[in-house]
Amino acid sequence: MSRLFSLCCVLLVSSICFAEVPKDLTVKTETVALFKNGLAVIRQEADIPAEGVYRWSEVPQVIHGTFFAESDLNVEIRSTQQEVKTPIQSGVNAPTLADLNGVKVKVTLEDNSVYQGELVIAPPEKVSNSLLPESSAMGRYYSSSMGPVPVGIGSQMLIKDEEGRYVFLTGAGKGIVSVETAAPLKERTEKKPVLLFTVKANNGKTSGKLQLFYLVKGAAWSPSYRINLLDGQKLSIDQTAQIRNEWLPIENAEVLLVSGFPQIETSNVRSLLHPSQVLAQFFQQLNLPSQRFDGFVGNSMMTQQMAPSPISISPDFDITAAAAGEGPDIHYQSIGKRTLGTGDTLSLSTGKGEAEYQRVLECSVPVLFTGQNNVNNRHTPIEIYDVVRFKNPLPFPMTTAPAAITENGRFLGQCKSYWVNPSQLASVKITKVMNVRVNYKEEFTAEAQQDSRGSEFFGRTYFQRSVIRTLEISNQRNEDITLNLDTAFYGQIEKIEVEPQKKTLNASDGGPNDSTSLVWVLQLKPGEKKTLTIAGKRWYPR
Repeated sequence: MSRLFSLCCVLLVSSICFAEVPKDLTVKTETVALFKNGLAVIRQEADIPAEGVYRWSEVPQVIHGTFFAESDLNVEIRSTQQEVKTPIQSGVNAPTLADLNGVKVKVTLEDNSVYQGELVIAPPEKVSNSLLPESSAMGRYYSSSMGPVPVGIGSQMLIKDEEGRYVFLTGAGKGIVSVETAAPLKERTEKKPVLLFTVKANNGKTSGKLQLFYLVKGAAWSPSYRINLLDGQKLSIDQTAQIRNEWLPIENAEVLLVSGFPQIETSNVRSLLHPSQVLAQFFQQLNLPSQRFDGFVGNSMMTQQMAPSPISISPDFDITAAAAGEGPDIHYQSIGKRTLGTGDTLSLSTGKGEAEYQRVLECSVPVLFTGQNNVNNRHTPIEIYDVVRFKNPLPFPMTTAPAAITENGRFLGQCKSYWVNPSQLASVKITKVMNVRVNYKEEFTAEAQQDSRGSEFFGRTYFQRSVIRTLEISNQRNEDITLNLDTAFYGQIEKIEVEPQKKTLNASDGGPNDSTSLVWVLQLKPGEKKTLTIAGKRWYPR
């Protein structure tokens, strides 16, 4: 019985001693596709020379549901924690006093007394949860692997001197000034999250490649445009991209700039693959609304926004041109292979073109109809903008981004450019116009008649009023102007004094009043005034 017990112990010890030690896996980033909202699509590849267990110590914080591994071999992946040797470098991974345990040191006190020996116990440092890796080593002691290490007053350490004696240095009354090492520290052993890949043969094949695909947060690109008005007829446009990498270092990988806004339902959910994720947090994140990004506001420059329909259609600009390039809704633009460290920002020109342009004034008169008490007899000034209009000359879409306009070296203004496909019409505001004025007023008559159709509109009773809307335009410039003006009228139009270039009837959505969109293209000479009058009837709830 004792022999059987001894044999079992030997077999157990042997299995532990001879358990397969994971081999470090070298993973190369092949492509990084950057969205404007801080999400990046990562494609990576690793060579698998033989069957076995491989370890990858850079566990990505993957977006839930986006991690996929492909290989001709049979591969299983497990996330866990293991002790990993990491290089000691300057900066965020600088050496600390904890790294000196077991190292021969020279300790100098304030009274210039010196102790030499092996550091047995170093002062405790901030202990962080290894499941929650920090992006920086804030809070750690700063130390140099060659030369004195600053130590605070009151620090405690235990030294074993050359004669085998133990010296306990408390720093009380004699503060520790420095700790020196004879040789630089090159690496430390610490517990880190790792991915273990267990690889087995498939159909007799024992070697091959492993490809990884996933989405992470931490890298983005931000475009901007410079529109330079050249000679009154042509303009040049230059798209510049600024690329920020707060993810892992990118080493000679192809970088793609993505224009578009794909649906990502789990963008706010971290994958269970990362040890920092816990079930309670995972289920809480699943209940959050989609398209919510931690630290990011969903403004139009990140979520994309289509260009509004132009106020007027000029015969010189055909806005029905077919979209060119790689699809109208999402576009990938390669800028070649790049190397970016964590925290690096790259700025470069990503596209140039020239196009003919028109420079016009645009004005949208708002509709303030809110109910029967909306009686506006005051002249209300409306904002007018100087606008440059042109066909997108770039071979890819102009994405939603800030656009600066210059002319003859002078800065004229900056506004937002919207999503515009190649060869389609772009309209970019330059600045607000101060010397052209548009005022409007509405006048309402008394109740006209009872609505016999009240039951058709959610059982409510309506009455009708006659409405007259007046728009007054005055050109205070000393030059001719072209003003593109649009508005909408709620109700039934009976008479328009100046017929618009475009009139579109829009059916009501559950109410008795239809709306009509109206567009005028007005030519005014210096000092000229024009008046537009719209007369009609409108239903109001009682």
